[in-house]
Amino acid sequence: MSTYMKINRFIARYVLWASPLVIILLVVSAVLAGPKGNPGSQGVTGIVLDILGIHFLLWLSLLLYFLIILTVLPSMREMILTRLARITENDERDELIVGQAARASWLSTLALLIFLFLVSGLQIAVHRLPPDAGSTRGKRSVSVGYRFSLLEPTARPWPSQNPQGTQTLFSFSGLALSKSAMLGLIMLWQILSFHLFSRKISRTC
Repeated sequence: MSTYMKINRFIARYVLWASPLVIILLVVSAVLAGPKGNPGSQGVTGIVLDILGIHFLLWLSLLLYFLIILTVLPSMREMILTRLARITENDERDELIVGQAARASWLSTLALLIFLFLVSGLQIAVHRLPPDAGSTRGKRSVSVGYRFSLLEPTARPWPSQNPQGTQTLFSFSGLALSKSAMLGLIMLWQILSFHLFSRKISRTC
């Protein structure tokens, strides 16, 4: 193993094992926060918080570096992600299982991405229109649309051309999931589907 890979491996271990100190810093800062959200750092407590804050900046910088090399360096992906995903390739049978499970998991994740892409911009609204003259019951109208934009738009209500007095019976305007929740869902789906397909394929091999 080269010196560069050893350094990257040390950084990966530091980011992992130093994470508890970061969690402690966040918890302590939240506990010591005053009514206005400012931590009361005085005396020894202030010194400890300053040290933890410096450690947090160092940890965050190394975390960003680690994520970058994890993205661009195939050897780091092979060393780190295979362990996190618990992928083992001891013989030809394991390689066959991993290959078929990866293909099935990729197709499953692609189907999920297509579903999320379509649903995220879908807009459906069901309205009850006000009753006409001489009628006691109003008619219903259904509006269907799709919103697509390259940049995140400013949150605006869906414009309606219905007359005044219209009652909204049902309204759907994309998924309510945040970006972080959606990315976490996709990542979790990828990992779980791979392991499920691996177990299923291993029974037939």
